[in-house]
Amino acid sequence: MESQKVEESEETRQAKRKVVARLISSLKDRRLEATDKEFEGFSNLVLSFILSLFPTDHEEFSSHVLSLADAISHSADRTANPSLSTRYATLATLFNSLPSSSSPSKQLQLAVLLKLISYAAQNDDFAVILPALNKFESYLVSWGYSLGTQGEEEGNAAVAQVVDLLVQKGKLVEARSLLESHLSTPSAVKGQSATPSSSASQLASSLIALSLALPDVYDFASLSTSRYPSLSNPSSSELKQLLEIFQKGDLSSFDSISFPISVSSLTLEKEQLAKKLKLVKLAELCSERVGETVEYGEIAKALDLGTDGDEGEEVETWVIDGEFPPLCVRHPSQNM
Repeated sequence: MESQKVEESEETRQAKRKVVARLISSLKDRRLEATDKEFEGFSNLVLSFILSLFPTDHEEFSSHVLSLADAISHSADRTANPSLSTRYATLATLFNSLPSSSSPSKQLQLAVLLKLISYAAQNDDFAVILPALNKFESYLVSWGYSLGTQGEEEGNAAVAQVVDLLVQKGKLVEARSLLESHLSTPSAVKGQSATPSSSASQLASSLIALSLALPDVYDFASLSTSRYPSLSNPSSSELKQLLEIFQKGDLSSFDSISFPISVSSLTLEKEQLAKKLKLVKLAELCSERVGETVEYGEIAKALDLGTDGDEGEEVETWVIDGEFPPLCVRHPSQNM
């Protein structure tokens, strides 16, 4: 005889919800210790209870998921059980199990993703963060959090949070890459209004600051408003002026900028940027003379090196710092 499935009453489901709610409440501020297998099994079991008993629009659904995420990512050292890798994997399972059919669910997915990134960064496990960073902007677009959308503010806040975290950990390249991806997303350009939002303007300032701070970034022409519309109105007028100075190689206007300038946990110093600007100017000069030689005097004049001391020695120092081929410059003695 074929068994009949007994339909569960709402009263029974409510009783089960209360049991699960008490279980999740008991996890607050507790560090779970178990073998990797036990920890993963327990977390997945609690997750299955939440997903089966609480609809996504239930008032307690999000809070239970976030409480479980907090319990999974409770601080632990590398020698404790479960291992950090198991905690990361369990958080990833939680993230991947969440439905994304509703607005609250999308907000929840973003919150869990940020917890995963923050937890891994806290432990300096950037190999764990990298895959999430590579997909971060595509997630924002699919959730409706890109520039020019109704969810723009949530997306900008999330990007700002991750950028600040990466900068604090010294991961400037990754932070700049995330900003480039977010501020240049095609869907963002299509939907963006003529005047960027204040949060987008702040991100634009961070992009400029990181480009200036990174020692191997010299292509400032690519930081155009056609590619990054938010750069038309960055939140910092000093950074906007600095970007224009670097794009033009305008040494004469550099001294008009007031230093230091602080943005997104970064502090830009005058001496550091003065040297970089001269290297930009030297690169521009050599790029205009491809296949030709450049006289020492031309370089000295372009870099405003003055006439005191050994001009040739000073020029050679700048050429070496910029790693330019020695054959692209000509010493005065070679004119004989």
